[in-house]
Amino acid sequence: MTVTDFVLDTPTVTTTAWRSRAIPARVGREDLDAAVLDNMRDGVLTLDPRGRVTTVNPALEEMLTVSAEALVGQTFAETMLARDDLADFNDVILQAIYEPQRTITQQVIVERLGRKRYYSVRTNLLLNPAGGAPLGVIVVVSDETSQVLALIRQKEFGQLLSLLIISLTIGSLSMLALFRFVDLDAVVGSGSAVWVQITWLYLVLIALPALFFVWQTDIPITSFGFNRAKLRNSLIEGLAISAVVVAFLLCVALGLRLALPAYAERPLIDWSFFYSWFLVSYLLHSFVQEFVARGVMQTVFMRVLDDQRGIRSVFLASLVFAALHAHFGFVMVAISFLSGLLFGAIYHRHGNLAGVTIVHMIGGAMVFALGFIGH
Repeated sequence: MTVTDFVLDTPTVTTTAWRSRAIPARVGREDLDAAVLDNMRDGVLTLDPRGRVTTVNPALEEMLTVSAEALVGQTFAETMLARDDLADFNDVILQAIYEPQRTITQQVIVERLGRKRYYSVRTNLLLNPAGGAPLGVIVVVSDETSQVLALIRQKEFGQLLSLLIISLTIGSLSMLALFRFVDLDAVVGSGSAVWVQITWLYLVLIALPALFFVWQTDIPITSFGFNRAKLRNSLIEGLAISAVVVAFLLCVALGLRLALPAYAERPLIDWSFFYSWFLVSYLLHSFVQEFVARGVMQTVFMRVLDDQRGIRSVFLASLVFAALHAHFGFVMVAISFLSGLLFGAIYHRHGNLAGVTIVHMIGGAMVFALGFIGH
């Protein structure tokens, strides 16, 4: 008894769920072949020697968003070459049509529903079982998106881990060196030239590994916040949130003046932070900080963890952001972590650096001007 005989002799299923399918007692070879093609997860396309489409199974229809009715009987060139989104796939098929004797295996990228899909395309000569001239070419398309994305995430995780180790090492060593020459407790948050020079030196040392990461990765630059997506909304919300942050900080400062007599002895706001070159410098400084912490680290955390909601990514990026401020004292670490949660949420909402930079610059300047740090 052959395998086919065994299958065909199986008793007919009589449950209610199957009655409407009208399965015949015995299935012909053509029906069996059609059922196999219909239930394959891989897409199948066959072409005759003249390049006419002879077979398209449902899996291929879904993969390439095509219709078998529109393709079968037509030449591949007539029906598919106008699809710009299938340019890589079409190149492989044309190569197979013109070189049918050659076996081709190639990975192609196809945009589907706004997301990249990675397909493995394999072509072979379709031999005639009765002998004689080949029947054409058979193309089998396998969806390897899950495997490819897993490899991409693994690679990006290694790159991110390297970036974190390098950044934290540079931060620790540079601060240890500065401790030998500068009394950081005396200059932190003072707005003095020495303080500004120290913060810029530290930031540049931290930003260089991040810039190298962006330069050598395959992630598009727009994914790191350098884009105009939702730019107007980002700017408007950035200014609105900044106003709320300023109001909150003023309330805290007024509360401290009432609770702590020593705090009430100095001016509420040190306006020198706003009408000096410090503010311009701090705007650029805030942008670079947000590029490193949110644009690079939070973005890669989100990709590696497949964190669509962004909660874990925001939390982890805020932790790293706070750790990079550890040398400036516990108050700075606490403020950096809490503000990092806010900055991360803003960045996750809009995906660009505009709004979050405004909030960072205005909120940070107010923290210094109100004397929360450095007094």
